[in-house]
Amino acid sequence: MQRTSTIHIVDPDPLTINALRGLFPAHPPKFLAYRTAAAYLEQAEVDRPACVVCELSLPDRCGVKLIEEIRRANCPLPVIVLAANPTVRATVDAMIAGAMFVLEKPGDAISLQRLIKSALKQDAEQLQQCQELRQQSTRFALLSPREREVADLIFQGLETKTIAAKLGISPKTVEYHRAQIFAKMEVSNAVQLTVALLRLEKSRV
Repeated sequence: MQRTSTIHIVDPDPLTINALRGLFPAHPPKFLAYRTAAAYLEQAEVDRPACVVCELSLPDRCGVKLIEEIRRANCPLPVIVLAANPTVRATVDAMIAGAMFVLEKPGDAISLQRLIKSALKQDAEQLQQCQELRQQSTRFALLSPREREVADLIFQGLETKTIAAKLGISPKTVEYHRAQIFAKMEVSNAVQLTVALLRLEKSRV
């Protein structure tokens, strides 16, 4: 963890919180603890990279419901479940809801430390991807309606002459729009444009 990371602990048990704090004695990340799901949802800071370590049995709601709420975010934090006596059904439900890992308390310290580091690394990578996607979305919004038409046809793999015939414009005009699209989207060829548009399309699903 080269830069400061944040570990959000959603658990009413102070022993669990202290045990998690003790996993990183040399270069401790920032720890924020919450006794309830509501406290986390109301108070959680957005410093990244970060991850959530939560109990399934919380005073105000089921931990699975909290995981579902966390995963609905545009760029959600990875969630590790550290639960007391989790049933097979609860474990399956947590994984379906989006938890990365489900461990039974107290958990092996070395394994838990490794999983948290993995979650923080994943969040750093995911955050970079989310930032790139937002930038691509902002660039796409700069395209004119005609440029979007041309971009969509390039995305479909059509050549300049075919695009010109389909839109009823000259190949030279298509090339002009093509250059404008590449400049606004900050790509240098049709392959890069296709990749950018594919990522945008997947993000809207």
